[in-house]
Amino acid sequence: MNKQTVRNLVELFKFDLEKFDQTHEFNRLPVIWINAQDCTGCSETFVRGMNFDIAHFIFDVISLTYMDILSYTRPNDLGKKNQGEYVLIVEGSLGPHFDYCFVGGKCVADEVKELAEHAKYIIAVGSCSCWGGIPAAKPNPTEAVDLQEILPDREIIRVPGCPPLPEAIYGTLLYLWLEGKTPPLTRKGTPTFFYDKTVHETCHRKHFFDQKLFAEHFDDPNGYCLLKLGCKGPTAFNGCETIKWNGGISSPIFSGNACLGCSEKNFWDKYKTPVVKKRKAEAK
Repeated sequence: MNKQTVRNLVELFKFDLEKFDQTHEFNRLPVIWINAQDCTGCSETFVRGMNFDIAHFIFDVISLTYMDILSYTRPNDLGKKNQGEYVLIVEGSLGPHFDYCFVGGKCVADEVKELAEHAKYIIAVGSCSCWGGIPAAKPNPTEAVDLQEILPDREIIRVPGCPPLPEAIYGTLLYLWLEGKTPPLTRKGTPTFFYDKTVHETCHRKHFFDQKLFAEHFDDPNGYCLLKLGCKGPTAFNGCETIKWNGGISSPIFSGNACLGCSEKNFWDKYKTPVVKKRKAEAK
């Protein structure tokens, strides 16, 4: 293990540095990552985090037993090793019908149920897995549901977003590895250290909101609050304005786009484009 590199990660997420420094031996955390009905955007955000090198995380913190987009083959004994010790990550919504989502002749929902039996922790990564996401949006032709409906008796750690911030995924796994227990969760089942505040509370444009200065169009040169243009920051719990994207360079609002509330349940049905027009009319 490159201990200094991992120490930098612990410090980045403001976890227990003293505990890390006093621990002389760590076992890598076994992880199985299964894709269901998704666009692989959450996998992409995981492998493209820019605050640190993915290689250090994979080789020093976790043992990526299997991941659909990175693994060369799917082992026949998947889930039989490290029973009771591995983390099961599910990306994408699930459905009861074999026709819509299957791998190797097996319905992915059935495979998730089997793997969940021996998983120590289960993480729903992305809004599709957390809430059903876009596959579950109306008219929901595949009858897609979220992971909790497939596993009603298991605790699910939710890391929502479309996609989530890579730091939210890394940070959750790092906490499990360092502390050996579920991180503190909000009432929605999301880690408090990433999802305890709304985008609005931490928005760099909030002082304009407080002054009731609102943008009337997206190319507003003043950088005013985007509430009239449909911004869902007041109801979206996410870290986009604190952690930002692409290594802390920017965020959707920083780039001039209204927050879509992609970390929230049913965001696609609630927050799609017609809402922008409606919010403009209400705010006048």
